[in-house]
Amino acid sequence: MNDSRLNTIEHIREFLEGTANVDFSIPADASRLHAFVATVIKRYRYFQLPKRQRGVLFAYLQRLTGYSRQHLSRLLAQYRETKTLKPQNRASRTSFFCRYRREDRVLLAEMDSLHDTLSGPAT
Repeated sequence: MNDSRLNTIEHIREFLEGTANVDFSIPADASRLHAFVATVIKRYRYFQLPKRQRGVLFAYLQRLTGYSRQHLSRLLAQYRETKTLKPQNRASRTSFFCRYRREDRVLLAEMDSLHDTLSGPAT
């Protein structure tokens, strides 16, 4: 997005007031969104601003990225600690702790076949 005309917090406030009913289509690429958030933080020196101006920038970032308040707060905390924003790697939804090893499963299958395929609780 080209936001080079928004030089001051007052310009951003006017922008937010004028676009109350406008939805933006932002690419879902997390690395590009994180890069955008990082550039806004750097350009306006987010952490050095007074609280009221930080609130305006926060609303601006929320509107343009589509991030929730909680997610954006996490990103700001990450930037404050590391000075970078990287998408977090997370485990897949089905990566549960494996209780049985491969050998255990083979033994369970053998026992199941020896007992004529009983139900799970009976085994």
